[in-house]
Amino acid sequence: MDTLPKLNMSELQPWLNKPEMINACVAQVQKDLGMFDIELSYSGQIASAFDELFEQLHPQIEKMLQQGNVGLMDILYRVDVPEKFVKEMLSWDTALSVSLTKVILLRDLQKVVIRDLLSKQGL
Repeated sequence: MDTLPKLNMSELQPWLNKPEMINACVAQVQKDLGMFDIELSYSGQIASAFDELFEQLHPQIEKMLQQGNVGLMDILYRVDVPEKFVKEMLSWDTALSVSLTKVILLRDLQKVVIRDLLSKQGL
């Protein structure tokens, strides 16, 4: 089997223009965050899906960070963002709320891509 995509935009970019992957990703994000009373809407526009979700999720993540909300850690656990990755983000130049929002969305995309690749391999 080819290597699975890593948790970064460059490796996941090819799947951002595939409607079935975007729709599955949106469903995964809604499932993972819905249990935390975070509702995200989606217009169905594939080209803007990532930006659309980001624009809705980012203010909520930023608010959680400002309030020191422990629920954010629960979200990261639910989405399955590796702790090592979160610690690495602390050294990035980008605002932490922006980085966390992107990594949540990318991790859910990565999950659906890996699930799809493995199912095509019969695994």
